[in-house]
Amino acid sequence: MEAAGILYPKPAWQVGPGVPARTMPATRQTSPSPDPGLHDGYIVYSGGGLFISGGTSASTPAFAGVIALLNQSLLTKGAIAQPGLGNINPALYRYAVSTPSAFHDITVGDIIVPCSVGTPDCPNGTHGFSTTAAYDLATGLGSIDIFNFVSKWDTSAAVTTTSVTSDAATVSLTETFTLTATVIALQRRRGAHRKRRL
Repeated sequence: MEAAGILYPKPAWQVGPGVPARTMPATRQTSPSPDPGLHDGYIVYSGGGLFISGGTSASTPAFAGVIALLNQSLLTKGAIAQPGLGNINPALYRYAVSTPSAFHDITVGDIIVPCSVGTPDCPNGTHGFSTTAAYDLATGLGSIDIFNFVSKWDTSAAVTTTSVTSDAATVSLTETFTLTATVIALQRRRGAHRKRRL
């Protein structure tokens, strides 16, 4: 995951206590329960049966479910006019500072593993990160307290919704066309529209 920094720079919004000052992005945002062998697994129904799963195959859809609950909550409260939260990553970092009870900081443990033969940049035989207070590269902002995360969400923490339209219904590889991206701020008090032509 650290290889992402070769192609993509660290985004400007990725700041906060513990976030390392470096040019490559810090790739871990939050820490859902990862390994059913070490902690609680996810009960999955598939192929006519139940089994316990873990890893990103389970934690990613679980986090998507949390965001769906957040979306529904904001719609019900009238905080947003239509479904959709856009890219919430920038909001997560602000939210971790303004509402730390939405996250459980993980301060014990690590994700250090032995290097396989031929692994570059592995002089000590292991690679990975240890947990620390606040943000760390092992657990990100921590695990989510779903009740607090959803119920205490400040609508000013929500960022944008984005839509893209084209001036052509169909295109070929040799044609020229224009894409227009419309970014709409979700804040009701300080709503703004900004268009960017690509």
